[in-house]
Amino acid sequence: MHTIAALLAQQPEATDQPRRIVVTTHTMPDGDAIGSSFAFAYVAQLLGAEVRLYLYDGVPPAFRWLCPPCPVVTRLAELQDFTPHLLVTLDCGDAKRPGPELAAFFLEGTRPFPAWEDVCSVNIDHHVGNPCFATHNWVEPGKAATSEMVGDLAEYLHLPLQGGLGEGVYLGLMTDTGKFSFPNTTAHTMHMAARIVEQGLCVAEFTAHHENNWSLGRMRLWGELMHSITLHHNGRIASCVVQQDHLQRNHATKDDLEGFAAQLRCIGGVEVAAFMREDGPNRSKLSLRSVGHRNIRDVAAHFGGGGHKNAAGAEFTLPPQEALEQVLGKLVETWE
Repeated sequence: MHTIAALLAQQPEATDQPRRIVVTTHTMPDGDAIGSSFAFAYVAQLLGAEVRLYLYDGVPPAFRWLCPPCPVVTRLAELQDFTPHLLVTLDCGDAKRPGPELAAFFLEGTRPFPAWEDVCSVNIDHHVGNPCFATHNWVEPGKAATSEMVGDLAEYLHLPLQGGLGEGVYLGLMTDTGKFSFPNTTAHTMHMAARIVEQGLCVAEFTAHHENNWSLGRMRLWGELMHSITLHHNGRIASCVVQQDHLQRNHATKDDLEGFAAQLRCIGGVEVAAFMREDGPNRSKLSLRSVGHRNIRDVAAHFGGGGHKNAAGAEFTLPPQEALEQVLGKLVETWE
């Protein structure tokens, strides 16, 4: 954290121009991704930097009630002549997570533009197994959320957790802890949330914005999927498959599936939820969720994915039902 703080405070040499920073997170961003990236952008701006948010999939509809701290671009070409001194990734468990445009930058050192030759990269994350793919890496798997780390950074820099900064940190804390109910919720997490409330966040207003923004299509989609849930292994595993025609039939999008995998854990006796989404011809995306001591990260890693002990995922070049069968087999195989 101290190195990151020093980099933010450092000014470009031989120029009176402000430090320029591009902030990014993973594709299909969730609450912690949006919360941490927005919050970090606020921190950088408060320190005098000029900032751009690069979100390959844009801001999901569920989070568009938040006020972006700076211009948001979805393609690097939109940055035009904005050449950053720092490229900061947040909540990315590996170098591919920011999306295809930046994968070559991190994996092969290929600069997207000649002017990016001297760009310094920063990786801030809380995922176990992060390969530390940037020039500077701050990885703390013990943190409940990447947003919690940004909150720590802000407080280290004596910045109040209020306004958009506090809102972003609180969003990440709340979503990555399952509304402060998952095992990763610590006293530190709760104290930070309390400080954000003390500094002006209205919990009722925040919750209304975050919870009460469903479309009719999302409601109908979830209703249809509820009818297709299947139980396995004596009711300990719940599974569900969503096809593209589910989305089309209900006038919904893949963003409307956010949170559905976790909902499967609400069934009594279910310890692991396996949710498989069709992601194109012979392509599927897995979301695994578990409760208590059930560690499903290793199962996701077996299929080339990753994540956390109780929340993980992977991608497959298989139809969803075929991919799900492989996952179910591995889950039963590793059951203690």
